[in-house]
Amino acid sequence: MCKEEAKKSNTGWGKGVMDLSYERKEAILDSYSGLEKHEVSNDRVNYKYRGKILALQFSKSTGNGYINATYLNKLDYKDDKKAWIKIKDYTEDEFESLVIDAIKSFEDMDSNKLGS
Repeated sequence: MCKEEAKKSNTGWGKGVMDLSYERKEAILDSYSGLEKHEVSNDRVNYKYRGKILALQFSKSTGNGYINATYLNKLDYKDDKKAWIKIKDYTEDEFESLVIDAIKSFEDMDSNKLGS
């Protein structure tokens, strides 16, 4: 499966490769100064960017969680009915690319609102 097909399948294209640990995903998210970490129930964490939730229900026990795909190009990523992308099976490169794309999509949306 190529990267583009897997992005659309919502499973991550590194399926079968060692899953990225919660700690590494957390370190990637924490490396972006614009993201604010919020502890929520059941050992889960949300990350907000400019007051909007970017990462939802990021679980310390499973490494799963969701990235907000509301403003992402739907041709590049497959999201669920509520515009969230499941991140459990993403490789490090895939996860970091997804986080960067999500942040950029939030910035682009804010820029579009200012230009309106």
